[in-house]
Amino acid sequence: MGSKKKKKKKRREEGKEGRNSSSTTNHYPERLGKVFLIHVPSLFMRARKIVYPYIDKNTRNKFIFVEDKNLRGSLLEDIDEDQLLEIYGGKLKLMPH
Repeated sequence: MGSKKKKKKKRREEGKEGRNSSSTTNHYPERLGKVFLIHVPSLFMRARKIVYPYIDKNTRNKFIFVEDKNLRGSLLEDIDEDQLLEIYGGKLKLMPH
């Protein structure tokens, strides 16, 4: 069987399975480490509850919702104080353009 025919057959088989996250993950590995979401509006938090069940567990765990009362402590768990901006409790100064 030729290379082109094999590729077409594979695409047809993948189409039968439907598009699922495992197939996508195998071909497109994730590069995202973590995302820290700070000062998130309550509307977004409600929408998150609707969308989260449809997102892969590993991807969900990469989104960290930081509460205002725990801001500095939560960020310092993963970010060095020298790399954290002063406005978030670190030592890094924001440089104007």
